[in-house]
Amino acid sequence: MLGVRITVGDACIGCDTCQNICFVKAITLIDKKAVISDSCLGCGRCVSVCPQKAIKISVEGIANLDESVDRIKSLVDVT
Repeated sequence: MLGVRITVGDACIGCDTCQNICFVKAITLIDKKAVISDSCLGCGRCVSVCPQKAIKISVEGIANLDESVDRIKSLVDVT
């Protein structure tokens, strides 16, 4: 899939900080590790709050960046 991608690395300790911040409930804890579901909109809120820096955001296929932004901009409060 092209666009914004959120991944969880091995540094995840299952603290649930990311799960609590996710406004679309796209994160669950499985075996004490965060798992990102397909309902993730790629907003990056989980990335910014992870105390372990275990969650990363990347952009794949820069041509689809505008599409990804359009998909989430009405859901994210930027103020």
